[in-house]
Amino acid sequence: MRAVARARFITVILVIGALATPVLGNDAGSGGDAGDTMSTAVALNATNATYYGNLSSSDGADYYSVTMPNATGITVGLTSPSGSDFDLYLYDSSGS
Repeated sequence: MRAVARARFITVILVIGALATPVLGNDAGSGGDAGDTMSTAVALNATNATYYGNLSSSDGADYYSVTMPNATGITVGLTSPSGSDFDLYLYDSSGS
């Protein structure tokens, strides 16, 4: 049997290519803008949920964290406006 390493902590970053106007944030229901670094990431519950966020040309990255039990998976989707250029990255707790 092959052992499989499982990440327990995952951080999601949303990076925008360009949007024309700033948008006030209530990222993932936080009441403000999501963190701009891994150390200031907004913590999300690891349950079946949908979270919404905003990015603008003045706020190019939002960080979120999810703490998960061993032997679990994650599905992440990203919906963006037509013509926009978003990137989505998943990192483990060491930033890799």
